[in-house]
Amino acid sequence: MKRLLTYALLTVLLCSCGTAARYLRGPASAEILARSGNDGIIEVVDYRCSEPGLSKRRMVIYLPPAYYEDSLRRYPVMYLLHGARGNEVTWIDYGDAFRILDSLRRDGLAEDFILVQPNMNNYRGDEDYKDGHALPAMRAFWLLDGEAERYFRQDVVLLVDSLYRTIPSKEGRALAGMSSGGLQAIHLSARHPDDFDYIGLFSPYVRPTFAAWGHPDVYGSLWR
Repeated sequence: MKRLLTYALLTVLLCSCGTAARYLRGPASAEILARSGNDGIIEVVDYRCSEPGLSKRRMVIYLPPAYYEDSLRRYPVMYLLHGARGNEVTWIDYGDAFRILDSLRRDGLAEDFILVQPNMNNYRGDEDYKDGHALPAMRAFWLLDGEAERYFRQDVVLLVDSLYRTIPSKEGRALAGMSSGGLQAIHLSARHPDDFDYIGLFSPYVRPTFAAWGHPDVYGSLWR
């Protein structure tokens, strides 16, 4: 009995360590908080990604103001993708996303939902990632290799569902993107038609470059 109990405790410990190693979730840094006044709650998740040669990525989460006050309520989620020369804070810096969302809520034009802003750049590896720096526009466009999209559902969507009280179904998810992020939204929604019920495209970069032709599992021939 003692041996079984020991094995059980070790199993729980190992599972806990494995889960902890998968992501690091916490309040937004002062750097991000200083970017925008806000009514809601900003959190940052550094997560272990499945891409070869790249250990981690980061996403910024914006929670409704009362998220932690009602432990039973679940919320829909909107995944907002940046374009070329962007990263996970671009919609905060240049789109004023938090202020706009707060204004819509206050005016009764939007119900509460969770906003997720992931990093969708294609990096060569950990050294290239450098805490999620933005990439030059030409590189972001011409080096489309599908890595960010290939593991998006597994690494981002399912992780968000496990960390937050989401509505984990198609009816509870929206996906939107600008420029190259719009292209990613097109192909992500096509590859996972049962995952997203609402799709938003802002000046989408519709046709992949020649580089993308080498990754038909991601981009395929949807443009035809």
